[in-house]
Amino acid sequence: MLRGEIAHMQGFTCHAVLKMQERMAESIEGVKKILEDMRKKLQLVARLEEQRLMRLKLEDSPTAEDGSNQEQGVIYPWEWNYYDQKFMERNYSAKTLEIAEHFEVQHTLEGLFSILSNLFGLQFDCLESASEVETWHPEVTIYAVWYTDNGGGDSGNGFGFLGYLYLDLFGRPGKYEGAYQSMVALGFVSACGIRHYPSSALICSFSRGTDDWNDMLGPTLLLHSEMRTVFHELGHAIHYLVSRIKYALPFSKDFVEIPSLLLEHWVWVPQVLKRLGRHYQTGMELPEALIRDLVRTKTVNQAHTMLGEVHLALFDLAIHSPRGHHPDHELDLTRLWNESKTDVVGLPLGESEDEGFGQAGFPHILRKYDAGYFAYPLYVFRTSQLHLVRRANTGGSRSKVYASDIYSAVFATDPMRPEAGRRYRSMMLEPGASKPEADILKDYMGRDCHGDAYYAEL
Repeated sequence: MLRGEIAHMQGFTCHAVLKMQERMAESIEGVKKILEDMRKKLQLVARLEEQRLMRLKLEDSPTAEDGSNQEQGVIYPWEWNYYDQKFMERNYSAKTLEIAEHFEVQHTLEGLFSILSNLFGLQFDCLESASEVETWHPEVTIYAVWYTDNGGGDSGNGFGFLGYLYLDLFGRPGKYEGAYQSMVALGFVSACGIRHYPSSALICSFSRGTDDWNDMLGPTLLLHSEMRTVFHELGHAIHYLVSRIKYALPFSKDFVEIPSLLLEHWVWVPQVLKRLGRHYQTGMELPEALIRDLVRTKTVNQAHTMLGEVHLALFDLAIHSPRGHHPDHELDLTRLWNESKTDVVGLPLGESEDEGFGQAGFPHILRKYDAGYFAYPLYVFRTSQLHLVRRANTGGSRSKVYASDIYSAVFATDPMRPEAGRRYRSMMLEPGASKPEADILKDYMGRDCHGDAYYAEL
């Protein structure tokens, strides 16, 4: 309600309209139309996913005296993850922990830096001397990031220093539990023409490995979902580091996720997994069979997951539209949440009088994504690759639409082609927020983005 009052004071009909001034999208109506179109198309696939899991539930469900199954045809929201995991175990042999044994964190980072160097023409130099390094904790490491070439692009940057990358990877008491990228210092050019270089931090909370026999510190092994997190957050960091801008202007919230979501696609590329995967004890490559089965899981049951994202986006817009700040407090948030979730996602809530307060677990509207959460599903919808979100046990999702379209159109046939990487760096990353992001996208793609490839893969 307070957000709505502030919007009215500034001459806007609601908070969502006010926030749209900071977005790449043009209007609330246009965003809602796309979300509704997504819902219709995704629900067709999601119903098939439900039927597939329903067969597993029927194996577990009790049978009545008359021989009928009392819960036939119904999967509840709290059952989805259980049967999703059961389906994965039964139909795919990709073993989560066995895969993790091939992704020790330091080796994985070195391999990732090598890939970024090859693709985007970047060099990462670790600063190890105490005289060179000042950090907020002894475990934090710093890398100086450089251009190694201009890749034949039109940026004209050539060799040159870009900025600093801080890595704070491990959990510790009192530290935020999660993963995110944070700017330590923004890049800009001062009034006297001096370039101030950016510094970006990758903050994670990975658990340190232990030796079960003597409780000594062992290797830190990354789950595939955690490795995807590292790729994602480094996508943010690289975007800030390579932007060649005069003013330290922020990216719009519905554009800022595209570079990080694009980089996630590389964690599903077999040649990348083979390059990064080395067993922490034997040094053996990640087996081809495991790679094949892991890649096959990318789109499993993802229509349902994407519908969850669509629900969040529509709920966000609903509470920040005129009805969302009614002066008489008539909006029942719990009822709106539950009814809209059932309508969009499709799973019934059951007959319990205690519906819970699911909206209380939706933190993004308090983290600058208010009236902007549509960036997550929308920009996945227009991408060609489906994996927008992490599995439920990793706690999070990422926006995807344009990223998938870009990957499909530019990188899918040869993900490691340096010429494509340099052109992407020059045309998509280096402009920063120096011009409208919609123009950056259209100039780079030579057309409007669409979701054809996304639906084809799904």
